[in-house]
Amino acid sequence: MKSRLYSFVVAIVASACSSMPINDTVVKNEYASVSFKYANTGETTEEDNAKDSIYCLLNRIQYTCHYFTKTDKNGVIERKNEVATPEEVTDGSLFESKLYIKPGEYNICAFDKPGKGVVVDSLVNFVSGTEVSLKDLLLRVENRDMSQLEALVNDDETMSKWIDLNGAYPYIENIDAMAYDIKKNFMINSGNETTLEFTPQNITQKLVIPFQVTVEDGVTISKALMEVSGLARRRYLLNDVLVSDYEGNDTGRTIAEANLVNSEGNNLFYEVELYSLGAIPNRLDASSIGPGVAQLAIYAEASGKSKILRTTKNISPFLRAANSVVYDDVEDQYRIGNYDVRLETNFRFMITEEQVMSDTEDGVHEWDDEGNDMEGEI
Repeated sequence: MKSRLYSFVVAIVASACSSMPINDTVVKNEYASVSFKYANTGETTEEDNAKDSIYCLLNRIQYTCHYFTKTDKNGVIERKNEVATPEEVTDGSLFESKLYIKPGEYNICAFDKPGKGVVVDSLVNFVSGTEVSLKDLLLRVENRDMSQLEALVNDDETMSKWIDLNGAYPYIENIDAMAYDIKKNFMINSGNETTLEFTPQNITQKLVIPFQVTVEDGVTISKALMEVSGLARRRYLLNDVLVSDYEGNDTGRTIAEANLVNSEGNNLFYEVELYSLGAIPNRLDASSIGPGVAQLAIYAEASGKSKILRTTKNISPFLRAANSVVYDDVEDQYRIGNYDVRLETNFRFMITEEQVMSDTEDGVHEWDDEGNDMEGEI
């Protein structure tokens, strides 16, 4: 998954200007015009430039008004409520590529269009009325059945074998990166030309979990999958507060495929990279269930025989060391502590041909027997 960070500018264009008689009419109607510009950093993909790739929410604070529009990353506003003449301009109209709104003090939020599995709770209520404000909006990651997780789907559409060892917590979508920015208490005046410059912030947390596998000659690895639990399912749109208590309730888990990033002889170096609304540790560092737990499965082959080797380990100490989240014991809630988290696990595994060739009832070799050390050769 690619992080889609960019910088963007929202230009609030004056509705009154001596050289623009059209705006004189708009001033009399007490509207201000809003246009959008986005200064991208780096190359953008076709998906980035989709016509509705950015959502922008505008919330007038006093005498409340709400506006919602979509633009592409060139700043082109969705052609909705478009009028042909200035005399037709009404509240929320689009005229000459500008959105016309009432002047006043605003809170404004611009963010990437939510990707697969992410919804903005109460967005419909925000758009249709004024009882829900920006501060009430939540990002939510939808639950998924295990069969819907892309990491488990093979190229031939069959499903990889997986054992569910943490059933009390739902599976959620392995989401894409999202960026956003907000401006609070910003005045939009009818008579002035004002430019709002937004600096993008990560709204999703990037989590990287590295590990090393050493294989004996004759052993090959087709893939490695990791399930990670303790991923927040909800967070507020306007701040970094997660909807979860100390116990890690309202968290989920997802499965991601590990990327082979380097190899040195028989030593293979992998990284699991995923994005979430925030990774929350387990309150118990020794627990193998609940939040803050990683289940690793390595799909190995030797002499024509295939086997899944797996282990389940608590990664909570590493999440704390990386300042993944910060707990507020007064409010009993978590905040994001670090948006770019890399766990220094030093996880190392040794896979021998004998391990792959040995018979077990379900074809899965346990790495969790007493005495096994995740950091040692197994």
